[in-house]
Amino acid sequence: MEHVKALIIKFVMVLAILAFVLGLFYRVDFGEYFTISLIVTVVAYMLGDLFILPRFGNTAATISDFVLAYILIWAVGSGIINENISLGWASFWSAWIIAIGEMFFHRYMNKSVFNDEKDLRAEARRNPAYGSEFGEEDVVSAKDFRSQNNHDYHDISSNVNYNNETNNDMNKNTNIHDNNYNDQ
Repeated sequence: MEHVKALIIKFVMVLAILAFVLGLFYRVDFGEYFTISLIVTVVAYMLGDLFILPRFGNTAATISDFVLAYILIWAVGSGIINENISLGWASFWSAWIIAIGEMFFHRYMNKSVFNDEKDLRAEARRNPAYGSEFGEEDVVSAKDFRSQNNHDYHDISSNVNYNNETNNDMNKNTNIHDNNYNDQ
């Protein structure tokens, strides 16, 4: 549902900008800039907002949205705009204003559409030093901790007693060997 809301917001933004630049300054018909804004919205949302923004951040996504808007407005506009206009400049100014709006739209996307888990995965891809530990920690209650420590203490103390007995046996064997050596 958040993606639908984001698409509607983006479409209204692009439509308003193209209505201002193409409609007001270049006298392009409503149906023509409506079609261009629909195409720009869908393509830029899929490539710039869903693919580039989570992986590379706001700056890269804004630059890619500028390039995409410029190319799409020029390419689609050359096919459907019937008026004799300077389409290169119209595309440039439209893409420039769209890129400014996209900076704010990307902030909205990061806050509202993408959750923290996706942001952490993106950070791990950008910063591989943080991407190595993904294990979950076990939750140990205080009772389990005490019983585990008491058990470990008994194991250690029994090992110490065993080691002392073994050392005593070794010392006896050494003393016997020393006594035999002295007898000769």
